[in-house]
Amino acid sequence: MSPEQASGTELVDGRTDLYSLGVTAYQMMSGRLPFEGRSVGDVLAKHLTQPPPPLASLVNGMPQGLGPAVMRCLAKNPDDRWPDARSLRGAIAPGLVDVAVPEDLDELDGKGLWLVVAAGAAVYLAWILGFWAPELRENLTVLRLVPLALPAVLAARLVLLARTSLRQGRSFGEVARAALWAPDSCPWFPPGARRPDDVWPRLPWAPRLARSVMAAVVLLGVVVVAPGLLITLSPNSLLPPTDPVEARILDGLVRIGLGFALLMAVLPPVLVVAELWGRRHALNAADRYRMLFGRTKGSGFWKQARIASLLKAAEAPAAHEDLSERPTLPT
Repeated sequence: MSPEQASGTELVDGRTDLYSLGVTAYQMMSGRLPFEGRSVGDVLAKHLTQPPPPLASLVNGMPQGLGPAVMRCLAKNPDDRWPDARSLRGAIAPGLVDVAVPEDLDELDGKGLWLVVAAGAAVYLAWILGFWAPELRENLTVLRLVPLALPAVLAARLVLLARTSLRQGRSFGEVARAALWAPDSCPWFPPGARRPDDVWPRLPWAPRLARSVMAAVVLLGVVVVAPGLLITLSPNSLLPPTDPVEARILDGLVRIGLGFALLMAVLPPVLVVAELWGRRHALNAADRYRMLFGRTKGSGFWKQARIASLLKAAEAPAAHEDLSERPTLPT
């Protein structure tokens, strides 16, 4: 019971719960309560008047910052405690703090990146169409307008969403970063280019490997295999390319196609390894599926205790430098 509750004051809020949490954490870490007495009255009097013994004097090997964080919960004055539970969790486990993405930036999520991809795909499609109808190469209007229709629509939507965010006081840098956030579950992006709530950098090795191979298969399938089939089935496929640059591109597509075949052979055993990893960690079928195929951002799945524990184990050591050592509990 917090001092303000024990004294009967009406000024009781969430910081009272933090005091009770501090008492529980104190006992978990030290093996004893912060205040002990012969009666309830004795204990309440100590809660009101005496400071608890510092945790560092009772526990050897206390992680840096953890003891003071718990002791701050036990401050007599509520104003001296953590303002809320999120602040406390941010102090003891910064890598696990939820970062709320504002709604306007959430709408912008990766739209600019998809615009770049769509524009590149339009140019690529225009090149592929040339194998089916060489006369299209002379028709600049078709090459510019037809394949670029989708990028034009995406660009218009991006402009409208960006204007909304800018009118809400966002800076141009914030809008640009949100528009270029990495696509969901995409493995080839640094952590700084991802949404704050994207757990991809913290995925365990087995789901990360399986997702990476699957992403490579999909990417190569879309970029190489499907266009390669269109080229092979085109009326001009038997004609040797006259442009040396085009010849080199086709040769590169063939080499990448061989890599695609290799990845297709590797994918089944990789998925089996990921399945065995999930079973080893006692994940049910639904959780194993979401670990391999579910969204890596904006999902409550990753906040479940058993799933969050797996993510925490996969974090880089720098994320928890002050919590790398476990306290030595008394026997």
